[in-house]
Amino acid sequence: RYIIIADMKSGSISALEEEIFGFGEAYRFMPQSWLLVSEVSLSTLRSELIQKLGKLDTLIVGDTTHDKAAWFNFGPEADARMRKLWIKDAAAATQAYS
Repeated sequence: RYIIIADMKSGSISALEEEIFGFGEAYRFMPQSWLLVSEVSLSTLRSELIQKLGKLDTLIVGDTTHDKAAWFNFGPEADARMRKLWIKDAAAATQAYS
């Protein structure tokens, strides 16, 4: 199960959406956000979807089944912050919000 969010500034949203729907059962729940059920791997999904993006477009794909994420075309600072938040110790995060 995946959550896919794109910010399309230069590419075609319809081409991206067609690619997403080609991977399995999907639902567009916001203008540039989808839920997808697919057996394809996170890396394969990301690799295929970025081929539909332009140089100004960004993408994040969350694999909710395996607690993984992949993204594309964020700057170095955003990339570092996202990576730090994603790999944060789950036990510490749970304790902080309890």
